[in-house]
Amino acid sequence: MELTGGTFGLEIEAVLADDDHAVVFFRGHGQREGRTLDNPTCLKIRMRDGRATEIHEFVWDLYEVDRFWS
Repeated sequence: MELTGGTFGLEIEAVLADDDHAVVFFRGHGQREGRTLDNPTCLKIRMRDGRATEIHEFVWDLYEVDRFWS
């Protein structure tokens, strides 16, 4: 939040889940040093005993995300 002056946020679009897995679709967005981030993202989460044990993140444009945070 400090790097974006409080503008960074996540907007959840959908959540799909069962006892073993969850998938979350969201958009990360914010402003930083004249740059804008609006990035669709997906998290694939493996669940065990009601807890997340493994998380994989898939972003639409990794180069855009790297430019925004660099």
